[in-house]
Amino acid sequence: MKLQVSLPPADHNCMDNFMINSLKRSCENKALKLVQYYLPAIKSHKAVEGIAKGPSGKADGSVRLEIIMSVSLPTKAQCKGVSETGVKEKEHVTLNFPPTFPSNAPKIQLRKDFNRNLPHLNPSPENEYVEPCIVDADLSEVLHQKDWLINILNQLSEWLTKAAGDRLIDSAQGWEPIRRDQLAGSVVFSKKEMLKEINNESGNVSFIGFVIKINETNIHGFVNTGKKIEVIKRKTLYEHKFFDTPFETYEMALCFLFWANKEVVCDKYLPETVFSIEDLYVRAKEYGCKNLKKFLLDSYNGVKKKPFNAIIILAVNRPFKLIGDYANVEMVSYLVEVKWDGNQVDKSSNVSPLSHKNDCSPEILRKLSGTPVLDKYGFIIQLGCGSLGSKISMHLARAGHEPFVLVDNKIFAPHNSARHALVESFKIPTLKAILLENSMRAMGTSADSLLIDAVEFLSNTEINNKLPKTRILIDSTASLSVFSELIDIAPHRISEFVCHTALYGNGDLGVLLVEGKNRNPRVDDLMTKLFDLALERNELASILYDKDINKVRQIIGDGCGSFTMVMPDTLVSEYSAGMAQRAKSIIEKGKNNEGELWIGLSNKSGLGINWECIYLEKPEIIKNVGGSAWELRMLPDVVNTINEEALSYNEVETGGVLMGHVSWSNRVIIVSRLLPAPRDSARSRNSFALGTEGLKDFVISIQKATNGVITYLGTWHSHPSGVGSSPIDRKTLEGLREHRLGMPSTMLIWTPGGFHALFDEGELKPQ
Repeated sequence: MKLQVSLPPADHNCMDNFMINSLKRSCENKALKLVQYYLPAIKSHKAVEGIAKGPSGKADGSVRLEIIMSVSLPTKAQCKGVSETGVKEKEHVTLNFPPTFPSNAPKIQLRKDFNRNLPHLNPSPENEYVEPCIVDADLSEVLHQKDWLINILNQLSEWLTKAAGDRLIDSAQGWEPIRRDQLAGSVVFSKKEMLKEINNESGNVSFIGFVIKINETNIHGFVNTGKKIEVIKRKTLYEHKFFDTPFETYEMALCFLFWANKEVVCDKYLPETVFSIEDLYVRAKEYGCKNLKKFLLDSYNGVKKKPFNAIIILAVNRPFKLIGDYANVEMVSYLVEVKWDGNQVDKSSNVSPLSHKNDCSPEILRKLSGTPVLDKYGFIIQLGCGSLGSKISMHLARAGHEPFVLVDNKIFAPHNSARHALVESFKIPTLKAILLENSMRAMGTSADSLLIDAVEFLSNTEINNKLPKTRILIDSTASLSVFSELIDIAPHRISEFVCHTALYGNGDLGVLLVEGKNRNPRVDDLMTKLFDLALERNELASILYDKDINKVRQIIGDGCGSFTMVMPDTLVSEYSAGMAQRAKSIIEKGKNNEGELWIGLSNKSGLGINWECIYLEKPEIIKNVGGSAWELRMLPDVVNTINEEALSYNEVETGGVLMGHVSWSNRVIIVSRLLPAPRDSARSRNSFALGTEGLKDFVISIQKATNGVITYLGTWHSHPSGVGSSPIDRKTLEGLREHRLGMPSTMLIWTPGGFHALFDEGELKPQ
């Protein structure tokens, strides 16, 4: 049985008011008690003369406290008790503590008649208290640092002292841009391009642009500095189509840049007081920008009495560079909605101050990314603009690096949206390289797409004439044929560095290969090192040598070739970020001579990549080995091991087995490891006989473990006497052909003076 209790209908308004008032009293009591508790500390501050009023709690839970701050005035102002900037020796300052104090700092307010023509003041209406900007940070963050409230009072005291001495602007820090309390919106244009238009004499120039008026306080404009207007015509404004926009409030605008004679420097800080067209005429003259009124009147004939939008930009010469800028010219912008009263501009034409936002450019991107300006720029050549390549390139572009050559002739398919850096909104086929180029150009980045296969780009000498100008070449094609073609590029055709990027095993492994100086070591040396290393590291072997293709491929359509690797975008993004960061560092700082094998493994938490780098010194290279067109390359560990063993058996010949990788297409043999001579091997002063005990099984086990990537290459032995190959050596090499089934075979001979090699190119025998 349930007990039912009847309650009278609730008066929700009464209940809400009761709860609100209770909360207010609770907040008020909390903040007030805390301010009272800390009041002795406030009074004890050296710059606090006393308490004028309070502390008093307010209905909203805040607390008001008025203190008297003692200000150190300049010597000549001390007798008057007030400085030339209007700062008094005793300043009344109000501290408004919010209900959330001490989590949030108090708001600082100066008297209503405090000089508003000073810099470092926060926006506030004319009839309200003046709010100083005492630190370039959130005041609540300052509150929670060392010294707490005392720190804020220290900053306030220092600010008032500087204000009294007219020292709020520091030339070392830069000129503070004009304080504008009532901005109606913003206008985007490239300041760099605007500065190119300015000469030593006063003048002006016109551009086309547009404005989007969402409402009176949400206006956005754009000036196309590439669309200069020599003669204003009606069709310029009313028939020009800039681009399609979803905003119904989209309107064209005439954009006028005015500048003063370079000798006219405005070193007086003026707050924004322009609210009408007449105010704008006066302010333009104060800045030394002449003929604004006449120019607008002259536009009358061009637009034939029609109202129009005018974006007015006044270029103001300051005594030194602006804060965080490279120039001493400040761009002060307005939107004027020009209306006509007969042959005159109507005085009621609305004027709205606009903030300036720089158009996206490599300079802006470098500034925001902390990227240094380089003395030397070269092409960044991106081979492959798919998931990995697009992300790496966009990371570099967003860091302000350019110019790019984007090499890819593949179509952007619907499934590419799963991992690509970009998304194609249209169903009409688009090329990946063009999509990437368009996105880069939208940021102001210099980029050109080459819609050809990467193999053709590398092999065609007429096309790849850009290669001598490269800063870095990044291969992200995941193509063996591209990798093979890349190997054959001569070092003199690439000015700087070659990188190869790849992902394996559903994103469990990422690999970045960075070649050494003059392409030595080369990408194939580094790749062979990786596959050889997997023989000793199970976490690599399980990924690189996994034979189950279904683990890594996913059908994305009907028909042959409709497969792709299964991998989330998050993993591609994590790997690409690390790869791009290393590429960025190489572009900016260069690198040492050795090659770099970067191995990235997705950590078990799924939150990040564990990267390690294995550095590889130059391999020993024997070109045209044995008189053939083949090249033999021995990795440094192999060379060191042979040297050590040969010297340790300096009285007799010794030797062993060569293992590594064979590239038929490039006719390259890379020796990555040695197998020691079996126990039944025989060493003597003039000969070395390689034993066979356990050797065959050992070799086969390595070949099986690596899917044949690391295979038997031949043998090596030493000649301590220093002589080269003997007739016995050549006869032995011929016998290797039978065991190698016609594959290339090498006999390497160590001597105190260096390496010699015999070589049998072999020929595949029909089975």
